Amino acid sequence: MSANAFAADADARSPVPGADAQAKSRSIIHEVFGADFAKRGIKDRRQLARKLFDQAKSSKDDPAAAYVLLSESIDIAGSAGDMAAGTAAVDELVRRFEVDSLAIRLRLIQSARGAVQSPAESADLARAALALGDEALSVWNADVAVRATAIAEAAGRSSQDNAFASRVREQSKLAAQMSQLQQDEAVERRLLKEHPDDTVAGAKLGRILCFARGDWDEGLNFLARVNDESVLAAVREEARKPNAAPAMLKAAEAWWNVGATAPVPQNEARQRAGYWYRRAAPDLKGINKALAQKRLGEIFPAASAASASFEVAKFVSEVPDRFFELDENTIPPELSVDVASQRIRISGTKQTDEAHTLQRNVHHYGKAVFSPAKEAAGSLEVDVPWSGDHAFYFVLLVANDGQVTAKEFQPRKGVTYTWRVSQSATDCVMSILDKDQVLASVKVPWREAKSFGFAATVRFPGDKADLTIYLKQ
Repeated sequence: MSANAFAADADARSPVPGADAQAKSRSIIHEVFGADFAKRGIKDRRQLARKLFDQAKSSKDDPAAAYVLLSESIDIAGSAGDMAAGTAAVDELVRRFEVDSLAIRLRLIQSARGAVQSPAESADLARAALALGDEALSVWNADVAVRATAIAEAAGRSSQDNAFASRVREQSKLAAQMSQLQQDEAVERRLLKEHPDDTVAGAKLGRILCFARGDWDEGLNFLARVNDESVLAAVREEARKPNAAPAMLKAAEAWWNVGATAPVPQNEARQRAGYWYRRAAPDLKGINKALAQKRLGEIFPAASAASASFEVAKFVSEVPDRFFELDENTIPPELSVDVASQRIRISGTKQTDEAHTLQRNVHHYGKAVFSPAKEAAGSLEVDVPWSGDHAFYFVLLVANDGQVTAKEFQPRKGVTYTWRVSQSATDCVMSILDKDQVLASVKVPWREAKSFGFAATVRFPGDKADLTIYLKQ
């Protein structure tokens, strides 16, 4: 069975067609749909956006035509306030071409902000803008985050949803903070270019890179310029690149012990301590495990509560559109789930070869964890990487009718990925990201979304899987 047997087919993205090819296609498109382009009514424009989208979907062998059709569909849908049609065209354009997803989505909501026709459409625009701002924050794009959040705030003013307004205010604050940090980073880099031995600028840059951007590879050398022994002790443990529980515990304790007057704020040091405690905890024993769990509860109290909301089910790769109850005796109980404060781990070694359920033989099965659908985020790692026909990993969204939408992703050992669940104008979207690249994504209509989750399965006896999901504070 092929490695991608259970994943949706996805062709490699094509480069954006050249200007000459686009111009030729645009001329033909305007000739074919000339009568539709001449109509200026809102309803007519919305119909044209959908016509162009449908034509693009059928233009699989003509990249230039597809690109222009989708681009025109986005602009026309936006100018007519049709967020559903515009979002569909954006998704298709991003799926097929090497374009800047954030820039395209921002173009759509900027076009739509003056064209929405009703409170419901304003709410759709506000949700889409908030989701874009959240995505921009996750990839350190302050400019798009600030612009999108401002549109979310303006579009959501007529809403009586206090929870939504609170989320917009929080995102606006985060976007402003990121914008300031990006400016500070540029200042410190300029200072270091002029004065490479400037220890103060180096320490400030190290703090921004490590604690704000999460770029410890570049930032650690700069952070080593800090004039504080408690921080330097933690930097030394980081430099050893801990990969076993005892070394991870040392790194966690070093960050925990950073002094209150150190140049690295204690809350940032405690967050990093939490990172290492979470990685070490599954393999710690006795009093060390108890201490790690206690401190994790202190560092991440909200995430600790969130982890308790996850439920467990059996999952079969050959039947990816449903869960099986834990007491379903046709599926052997492969893999185990450990739900602790701030993290969930699916791991184990397969003991059986195959099972028979729903009148068929199945071979790839394991466990799924899922939680009520809401906007959420975190990170994940694997100790056993995706591997051909052996270990498989999935992201999941569950609809109100119980239908599961699953997408396989292929994580590598030693890489920390981010995950998030967000709402667009029309959909609940769950994505796995490797830095700023989407590794896998699934979506269902947001009004129908019931749960989100993760799954791991194994194929042959002796095969292993090991996925750890961390929950963001």
